[in-house]
Amino acid sequence: MINQNFYKNSGVMVLSDLDGSFLAPITYSFDDALRGLNFLRARNIEPIFVSSKTASEISAIQRKIKSRGPLICENGGAVVETRPNENSMLKCFGQPRATWMPQLIKLRQELGLNFQGFSDWSVSELRDRTGLSELSALAAKNRNFSEPIIWEDSDAKLDYFKEELERINLVTIEGGQFLSIQSNYDKGRATRWLRSHNGNTDALIIALGDGPNDQTMLSEADIAVVIKSPKSYSLKVEGPLRVIHTDNTGPQGWTEGIIEAFFTLNCLSAVSLKKGRCNIVF
Repeated sequence: MINQNFYKNSGVMVLSDLDGSFLAPITYSFDDALRGLNFLRARNIEPIFVSSKTASEISAIQRKIKSRGPLICENGGAVVETRPNENSMLKCFGQPRATWMPQLIKLRQELGLNFQGFSDWSVSELRDRTGLSELSALAAKNRNFSEPIIWEDSDAKLDYFKEELERINLVTIEGGQFLSIQSNYDKGRATRWLRSHNGNTDALIIALGDGPNDQTMLSEADIAVVIKSPKSYSLKVEGPLRVIHTDNTGPQGWTEGIIEAFFTLNCLSAVSLKKGRCNIVF
């Protein structure tokens, strides 16, 4: 069960992507996001991270910033409650990776496709490819629902590969650096579940993201913040009351987006926001 104390002080939930949003590309630094984080904490709000990263990776970041509460891992594969001694899975959406990895390997061999994934690399190889630390790379390999890959073949073969994946109930989700192979779930589905099970179903959602795998989460928000990135131009976010596009990238864009989102709320402070599921007066 979700810790109800996490939500009791706020009518606002902030959901955020990590890589390219709260975390800087390449360096994974969050220094430039601290201003935005402190802005939230002054309002008794902790961000809920929604990432392609594993639960172990995300909870490690939570510990670094002294945060707590739920997280959504592996592109929406599961909602997890972080606890001092162990994590507790609240809801699972993804099919276990172990059940379909043999089919994926067989498909690659039979079709003669050129791609490499996390399962092909040692911890040190993954570290070298991503710039992660040794411990972070180890946590990144500890996956339950997804297999990130680098596609090294033609676009035509990729289209055919996607068709074959559908036959075994798998899909591809484009992220910032990798293509994720997983069962048919996404960040948006996990966001909907979290909204309905957080003890505050009228909470207004602010969501921040920069890549294609964030689109479904952003579309579930009341206020969506699209953080500038090489792939943010392709996002088509429909549904939110407001969509904010940042001028800055990465953590600087994250802080910019947080402040702009709350400025938007202040401008609407006397307005009742009605969107079926949302009816909040600030």
